[in-house]
Amino acid sequence: MVAALSAGIVVCESGIRSGTANTVRWGNTLRRPVMAVPGPVDSAESRGCHEFIRTGQAQLITTARDVQDVLAR
Repeated sequence: MVAALSAGIVVCESGIRSGTANTVRWGNTLRRPVMAVPGPVDSAESRGCHEFIRTGQAQLITTARDVQDVLAR
């Protein structure tokens, strides 16, 4: 539902297996821009974000301007 109603998805924290991971999959299926903020590499709460970026499921963002740029495309 979140992915369907959104212009884009920004993930700040996510485990590998989580509801957020499901939203990312739906976002990609629905061709919504999916963006992720990387966190500490040793944090379990950041593993999902790193995996989404590594596998191309999400674009790397670090600032609000990055989000604006992605949504403007």
